[in-house]
Amino acid sequence: MARKKTSKASVESMSSTRPTTAIKNDPVGKWRIVETEIWDTDHTDTEEPGFIAFQKRGEGELHFGCIQAVLNWRHDPDTDRVEFSFSGFDEGTEVSGRGWGKVNGKKMDGKMFFYQGEDSGFKAEKIP
Repeated sequence: MARKKTSKASVESMSSTRPTTAIKNDPVGKWRIVETEIWDTDHTDTEEPGFIAFQKRGEGELHFGCIQAVLNWRHDPDTDRVEFSFSGFDEGTEVSGRGWGKVNGKKMDGKMFFYQGEDSGFKAEKIP
């Protein structure tokens, strides 16, 4: 059976997690975590002010408390939310999970779910 050739351009478009159409409430940028349901500000700002950052091409990072993680994200046009997964470390212990955020102007409301751990809602504000 002959295999169909796939062009480099089509492979790149399949692997991209960034949508090709404009996002109404684009999450790209750095967001300061200002509130969570289960951790106070002293905890979220342990090492530096807590943040979640969404970069172009579906990449980003999450840092609050002692958690440092990379994330992968995509926009869900049906819910107009950004959905993400993350993996990293919390004081040397591996952590991973998923979450979502809904942008409303310069504010974001969302929820994080840690694999075999806690989950918490969060509020964030866009850093200029």
